Amino acid sequence: MDDFSVSPFRRIITLAFTIACCCVLSTKTLAGELGKAALSEKSIEVLGGRLTVRMPQGAKKEARLFDILSAPESEEHETRIAYDAGQERLVLIVHEDFAFAGDDFEKDVREWVAEWRGKYRIEPIQLLNKGLKVISVIPLNAPDHSRSDDATFVEGTCVRSVDQTIQSLDVYVNAAAEKDLEGCRTIGHRILLSVAPGKKRLRLAAGERRLAFSNDLEISIMVPRNTAVTKQVGPDFLVQRLIVLGRLGADSGRIGIYLGVHPDFEAGAIRGDGTIFGKRVEWHSLPHGEGLQTLCKPPIPVDLPIMAHVWVQAPNDAQLSVMKQAAESMKLVKSQEPRPKS
Repeated sequence: MDDFSVSPFRRIITLAFTIACCCVLSTKTLAGELGKAALSEKSIEVLGGRLTVRMPQGAKKEARLFDILSAPESEEHETRIAYDAGQERLVLIVHEDFAFAGDDFEKDVREWVAEWRGKYRIEPIQLLNKGLKVISVIPLNAPDHSRSDDATFVEGTCVRSVDQTIQSLDVYVNAAAEKDLEGCRTIGHRILLSVAPGKKRLRLAAGERRLAFSNDLEISIMVPRNTAVTKQVGPDFLVQRLIVLGRLGADSGRIGIYLGVHPDFEAGAIRGDGTIFGKRVEWHSLPHGEGLQTLCKPPIPVDLPIMAHVWVQAPNDAQLSVMKQAAESMKLVKSQEPRPKS
């Protein structure tokens, strides 16, 4: 729930889930079924409509595995699509990278991939749709087992959308499918070539945002420019994240807001006073990494055991001050009050 850091090695975490997906099936049948698959004419929306892709008929969205006390990843963060052909499995994982492309997008990707384990070929690829720029990341290990012996990374792409934001798509297969690695590369590449712009755009203007709280109340918060909002819904909690976009692979600052009855709050050193929801709070250091956190009870009219665990992170003190100021602007407002324009 509380992701106190942003790591450039997100794919290591991604791979753990992919291994679980790819190892569900036995490996006793002959390989080659994936390579024969044809893409459906119908596109699938990913990242809540940010992009679309075409997959083989029968492919299904499949959220990351999570335990009973956790929750599936936000659709604004990632989309996972699995396709099974007999005992063979392919998993497409699409991430919103919450980053802007620079003047040299290919250079951005090369510098990011340089931090990964393994060797890769990086090259631009041409799409029929001219609204996107795509850089392919192809493993040179044959097969790529630099990060796992159980799931094989086939190919990935970094996509620059028309708003200059970056998304990434990665194709993995299980051990049964890997026996026909060329077939896997063929279908994986065709899937990646099918990516197209979706209808949704990130809302990044500075100013007021309204966040979910209850049926009749919302959280009003003032955010800096280039801040995106995501929402993760659990069985008895809600986590909302406000993420400042920066360069690829870097953390430019974020705010996390947990609302629920079991906050994962571990008080650190006191770092000063502040105000959340109009109430005085103490800011504490985070147990791991740089940043601040606080815990308070929202000012709601009924006596419910709901607590707000708020944390802020940033790469430097100046940006941390900006994120803290934004967090302290939070207040509860009635849902029927006029909302800010999108």
